[in-house]
Amino acid sequence: MAQRATPILLVLAGASSLVLGGCQGFPGEEPNQALASYNARLARPASAQRLDENGFPLLGAYPTAAAPQLDNATVANETARLSRRSVGNTSGSQRARYDAAIRNAAAVRQQQRLAMDRALSGTGAAQAGAPRTPAN
Repeated sequence: MAQRATPILLVLAGASSLVLGGCQGFPGEEPNQALASYNARLARPASAQRLDENGFPLLGAYPTAAAPQLDNATVANETARLSRRSVGNTSGSQRARYDAAIRNAAAVRQQQRLAMDRALSGTGAAQAGAPRTPAN
């Protein structure tokens, strides 16, 4: 029985190594340039965390001082830039577009109601009980 299980275990081990090997990157794979340029544009504040020779933080080596904060001028500039970008997104213009869409939907509904009334106006109470034939 043990000799029978050995080939099965080898097959399972080989299949699992293939599956887990798919999680690895391919050698020579180019990094995503768009992602790299986006990360380069991000402003990262300086940190007082001590790093090793490879750039990794040293575990247990806590910073001795707080990282420098943004000055008031930088915060004011960023706030002004964001408020300039949001000018087109005022609630008044959105409200006007919403009201126009509601009026348009109500007009379409009224047109459909009138069209159905005109189409159904030819059938009277006298014809209600009459059987329908292909001629009528």
